[in-house]
Amino acid sequence: VVQAGLTNVSFKFTVKDIDYVYRHPGGTAGNLIDRRTELYTQYKAKEMGLDKSFIYMDPTGWKISYYIHDIIKCDFVKNQEQLKKGMEFLRKTHEIPISDEVKIFDNVKEGKKLWQIASLTKGNIFKEFEEILKKIDIVDKYLKEERKKYNIKMVVSHNDVYEPNFITTKNGDLYLIDWEYAGIMDEANDICGIFTRCGYDEKSIERLIEEYYGRKLT
Repeated sequence: VVQAGLTNVSFKFTVKDIDYVYRHPGGTAGNLIDRRTELYTQYKAKEMGLDKSFIYMDPTGWKISYYIHDIIKCDFVKNQEQLKKGMEFLRKTHEIPISDEVKIFDNVKEGKKLWQIASLTKGNIFKEFEEILKKIDIVDKYLKEERKKYNIKMVVSHNDVYEPNFITTKNGDLYLIDWEYAGIMDEANDICGIFTRCGYDEKSIERLIEEYYGRKLT
């Protein structure tokens, strides 16, 4: 077993001295994952060179990929070359053509789905964190109003962007993997997803945003 997660379990296997990874969809995956969207974005990611490890996926979610060897830690704070290439990949992601096959991604709504699943075994999380949820809903409403007010462009987004999903190798290859949560969203959701989950300081956040937009912030 390579990895066992909330939505899948993955196994490594070898055929004629070539290593592969088989991903089997988990029991809760259907409640969280839109496989039609994943299928579209995963094939586009392969086509655009964002995930060269991908081989095949069927509509039910099982997937075959090449096993990636010689992996090194991805660290956008300490490695400028990794940061530069990572932001190039993120810009390419946001250039994937919008299609009817891609769902609108609402991160608050998707987060609440996870809470519902967790509540089945951990008690009523919605009740326990009621005050926090109220604040989340207020911020969410404000952001949606701002997008509409300023006509912010929505793009195909990865929506699970953080350093562990950028696989880097000793020879400098990069792979952006795990397209399960892809959907149409504000590009800022992907940008912010990196530094909010990895605890970046202010200087590192500024450097990342500048690398994505290719200019100094004003």
